[in-house]
Amino acid sequence: FRGMLGSWLLKRGLIEDVSSGFAGPYLVQAQGDWEGAASYWNDLEAPYEEAVALYDGPAEAKLRALSILDGLGAIPLATRIRKELREAGVKGVPTGPQPSTRDHIAGLTARQAEVLSLMAEGLSNHEIADRLFIASRTAEHHVSAVLSRLNASTRDDAMALASDLGVFSPV
Repeated sequence: FRGMLGSWLLKRGLIEDVSSGFAGPYLVQAQGDWEGAASYWNDLEAPYEEAVALYDGPAEAKLRALSILDGLGAIPLATRIRKELREAGVKGVPTGPQPSTRDHIAGLTARQAEVLSLMAEGLSNHEIADRLFIASRTAEHHVSAVLSRLNASTRDDAMALASDLGVFSPV
């Protein structure tokens, strides 16, 4: 707790001495090694703290932080980083998940949820494309996005994960 409090006091310029009260990743961060601190937090499986450490880095690190924060649903800090990046003239700042995507239990877009339900019916990519009036290649991209979002390697894995999350009731 002292390290966390000390790091915020240091960021605000309220203290200057980082020799006492800091330990682990907080000490690394306080010494100016944002990349080392981010790696330390990653090893500790603390993604929010990793993103906070990345926030102290250059634009590329801030973009990595955005990806982590979006995945966590940490909207306030992600919004602040987006604003700062845009004000700095950084191109390609992602907009982040839309409210409907954030509200979906599996974090899927409306189209991805639709594709998932068609996958649950056992439809192939070509059949999904026909049903949605899109190109087969587009359907393939949507299926791939669903698998990626659910961190599934197969359609069966996706169905199991979606069922476990309560996305739909098994047929």
